[in-house]
Parts: sequence; C-alpha cells; structure tokens
Amino acid sequence: MYNKRALIGASALCLFVAACAGSNTVGSTNINSAQSVASNQVLTPIKGSTQIIEPLNLPASQLAEMDVYSSDGKFIGNAGQVLADSSGRPVGLSVGAGGFLGLGSHDVIVPLGQLRVQGQQLIANYTRTQIDTLPPYVGS
Repeated sequence: MYNKRALIGASALCLFVAACAGSNTVGSTNINSAQSVASNQVLTPIKGSTQIIEPLNLPASQLAEMDVYSSDGKFIGNAGQVLADSSGRPVGLSVGAGGFLGLGSHDVIVPLGQLRVQGQQLIANYTRTQIDTLPPYVGS
C-alpha cells in the first residue's frame, strides 16, 4: 500500500509543475527535472545515511545537515530528507521553507538536479519567491 503522505507530497509538486508547464520555466530555471520528480510517483525518504547522493557527490547524512540558500542568496531553510522514487533512485530533497524561528515553516521538494554545493551550503536554482510558491511536502 502506498504511503499517503508521500502521495500527497508528490501530488502537490505535480500541481506546481502543471501551473508552470505553460512556459516550461520557473523564472529562468528549466523545470524538466521538477517534472520528472513529480511524475505521479511515490517518494520515500532514503534510509541509508552513507549513500552518496548524485549529482551532489555527498552522503545523505551530510546533506541533512546543510543550510539551503536560493539563487538570489537568501536563506531558504535546512535540508531534510533525501527522497527516492519507487525504484530507489534519489530524485529530490525536502527543505524546510518559510516561517520564522521554526514557526509556520513547511517542507518543499527541491529536485536534486536543481541544487549545487557551494562550500558548506546548498544553493537551489530557484529564487526565494519561487521557493515560497512551491507546494508543501508532507513526508513520512
């Protein structure tokens, strides 16, 4: 049986992608990777913390400790769980976004292909405004 929370998260991302599909871009960022993450699949957290996550070339446990910033240099939130598709392939990262001092924040899914490592932080290929419009991910 499918995890209801994972289905809700994948469905929410599908709605976001569908809203952006007319222009096929999120600002100047291509959303093809977001479309592949949101293709009506169940996303589950990766259990093995030592698994190296491509394309970031870091173990899942290290990603979970990193701060995430937008392409315009604004703090988005803390990286959460690495999410895998039904075949076990890592495809996204849950990121705590919004809120103040942990209140009112929610998790969003950022496709791994839209992240890059810069020093000890992750940079998302989205602006802060674009991150704030992503639908929430309700993980397990």
